Amino acid sequence: MAVVGLGTVFAVLTLLARPDLQQAGESQLMTWLQARQRRPSAWCRNWMPSIAPRR
Repeated sequence: MAVVGLGTVFAVLTLLARPDLQQAGESQLMTWLQARQRRPSAWCRNWMPSIAPRR
């Protein structure tokens, strides 16, 4: 458990010291998340109009 904590602290300190790495990571994460995003199914659009995409 201590190794996980130390790894987390090391990662946070690295990202704080190197904003270029932080920016690159954010960009890659957003690209990955947008690629995985799916449109709501017909059931969702009919029964949950609040999450349906705006037209």
